[in-house]
Amino acid sequence: MKTSSEHSKFDELRRQAEELLRSGGGRVQSSEIDILSLIHELEVHQIELQIQNEELRSARVELEQSRNRYADLYQHAPMGYVDLTPGGLIAESNIAAKNILGLTARDQLKLAFSSLIHLADQRKFRALMSRLAKSGNAQGTCELRIVTRGGFRFIQLEMAPSTGEEKKLRGWRIAFVDITERKQMEEELRESKAKLKSELDMALLFHELSNQLVTAGQIQELYDKMLDTALAIMRSDFASIQVLREDETNHGKDWILHLIAWRGFHAQSAKFWNLVTLDSTSSCGTVLRKGERFLIADVEKSDLVAGTQDLEEYRRSGIRSVQSTPLISRSGRLLGMISTHWLHPYDPPVGDLNKLDVLARQVADLIEYKQAEKGLIANRDELELRVKERTAELESAIEKLGAIPSRLIAAQEKERKRLASELHDSVGQTLAAFKFRVEFILASLRSGKTEEAIRLTEEFVPVLQRSIEETRAIYMGLRPKILEDFGVIAALRWYREEILNLFPATHVEIEIGIDESEIPKDLVIPIFRIAQEAMTNASKHSRAEWIDLSLSKNGGRIDLVVSDDGVGMDVGQILQSSTSRSLGLTSMRERAELTGGEFIIESIPGEGTTVRVCWPIWV
Repeated sequence: MKTSSEHSKFDELRRQAEELLRSGGGRVQSSEIDILSLIHELEVHQIELQIQNEELRSARVELEQSRNRYADLYQHAPMGYVDLTPGGLIAESNIAAKNILGLTARDQLKLAFSSLIHLADQRKFRALMSRLAKSGNAQGTCELRIVTRGGFRFIQLEMAPSTGEEKKLRGWRIAFVDITERKQMEEELRESKAKLKSELDMALLFHELSNQLVTAGQIQELYDKMLDTALAIMRSDFASIQVLREDETNHGKDWILHLIAWRGFHAQSAKFWNLVTLDSTSSCGTVLRKGERFLIADVEKSDLVAGTQDLEEYRRSGIRSVQSTPLISRSGRLLGMISTHWLHPYDPPVGDLNKLDVLARQVADLIEYKQAEKGLIANRDELELRVKERTAELESAIEKLGAIPSRLIAAQEKERKRLASELHDSVGQTLAAFKFRVEFILASLRSGKTEEAIRLTEEFVPVLQRSIEETRAIYMGLRPKILEDFGVIAALRWYREEILNLFPATHVEIEIGIDESEIPKDLVIPIFRIAQEAMTNASKHSRAEWIDLSLSKNGGRIDLVVSDDGVGMDVGQILQSSTSRSLGLTSMRERAELTGGEFIIESIPGEGTTVRVCWPIWV
């Protein structure tokens, strides 16, 4: 490097040379030493210039490398960078800006940045530019929506003016990042919070409703509360609850929906929908047929209700859309319907319908509980009535039991009288005749009339035979030996022959549908005695021409049926009398009931009588 004195010397020589050149090219006289010194200085200066040129070339390379690095950082930065002209046109943008804005290099030529901003946010952007233009070097930020081919995206923008000398505006520098995902997450978070708050409100509402289900006394209050809850859940203008019941119709019994609570209906519409049948064109009728939720988003565009009275009622009440949800019991039985309606066309969101399903479950539980409660009350009333009836029957039975000893004594005396009469009329007279005949025979033998004695003896043998048969008939009537030896079926057939002998004009048919081994031993005598009494009454009192007896096994019981075509009787009147016939009916009933059977007698005066007795097989 040259010193300051060397520079001044060189400058003086240069000045002298320049003056000589201007004055006509005069020579400069100098010493040889000065010339050599000048040459040396020129050589040093040449080297110095070469070094400076090399440094300049190195600085220029470094500058180009820095500029390339800056350009690379600018183009590949994750943020979007945009340079605008003073008028707001895009002058330059990096790759991230083009990707976020959805532009190509050709798209951005002479394109106003504000044209990419959502119409609703353009005023905000212009206000920011105006404020920054007035403040000079200040910078500002804001959030904007950018319109792209795929919709719009959110960006967070930082903007500053670019100024030159005298702070003259040369353009705008903008840096921004895409915050669409963040905005979406914020929106989802807001929706989630709103949904959580709504669900919490619904949970509190359902909890309050559940408490009222337990504490409320009036069922209508609960229905009204549930309607209010349905209106809140579905954000609807109308609501109704219907209960399914089986009622009598012109076509017999049918299932009908009864309107039990509603909100907002015109009075005439509520009257029309008070009863909804299976063939109704309303949404409720459709649910009744299908058993699943049904929605009409716009009743004016629905073919289902077009031209029907239901559409007229929808119009009368101002209803444009309706949904009906079935009320299903926990056992899967359809109990009714809960419906909501709107003043405008509407398609309720799935979340609201899910909440309504929870409410529908509570309504169904309430209806099922009330129906069960009503059934329990009816069963209690029926049980009380049956207790009263059984008590009366028991008191009557006790009264009858108290009369049994006297009736038994009377029957016993009657039987003794009958036996005494039969013994007197048959055996007694036969024995008296036999006594006289023996005396005649002895007198004949004493007088030597042997042949006459033999003749009298032979004539009396048939009389003795008849006496034997009459005696057999008496004790067989008391307890037939055939009953013990061969069973009740054989005894019934034997007694049929007895009836035919005593009443030749009577026809008796016996039908047996059971084996003797299937009849419990405890029922053998009751079956025979009841059949004996019934056949005797039919032939003796009813003067029947035909008697049909049936003994059979039907499932878990044994049935005895004796019917005739006789004159019949007034059963109530007979039982109130004290005749032998009433005693016979009473004895049959008592024999049946004491052995666990059910006794039924059916008789119409002039049309015959039927006696039925049924014993459970376990007897």
